[in-house]
Amino acid sequence: MVNTQISARKRIYLACPYTHPDPQKRTDRFNLVTHVAAVLMQEGHSIFSPITQGHAICQYGIEHGFDAWKETDLSIIEHWATDIFLLSIDGFKTSVGVQAELDYAQSLNIPISLLSINDTIGKILFTSITSLSAHAILELFSKNHTKERG
Repeated sequence: MVNTQISARKRIYLACPYTHPDPQKRTDRFNLVTHVAAVLMQEGHSIFSPITQGHAICQYGIEHGFDAWKETDLSIIEHWATDIFLLSIDGFKTSVGVQAELDYAQSLNIPISLLSINDTIGKILFTSITSLSAHAILELFSKNHTKERG
């Protein structure tokens, strides 16, 4: 018997930049994305956070760059994810891994949504951006972010 509740739920791949020369920056990114994953799980979503999994494994000598994780991450996007949520934190516009994940998801017609954190109210804000290219997604954020500050 198939559990239709589980199969009907969104399976969200939570994309976020990770690689950075400063180990503390990697730890900070891990802590933030893991917190966001927990919040989304508390709201009833099924989440895969590659940074949450990978950060712990990297503590045992596994390479932390995207090349070491590319095959696994893209396979999870292809075979498991129904949606991609991109956490828009420092470094997401220049992250090689994030760009590859978005490009791959788009090639599979997987919806992409942008998540930003409003520090003032402590809420996660969602923007649906499914019909845009990965490059256009990054440009849209840049324009909207500039307007918010200006």
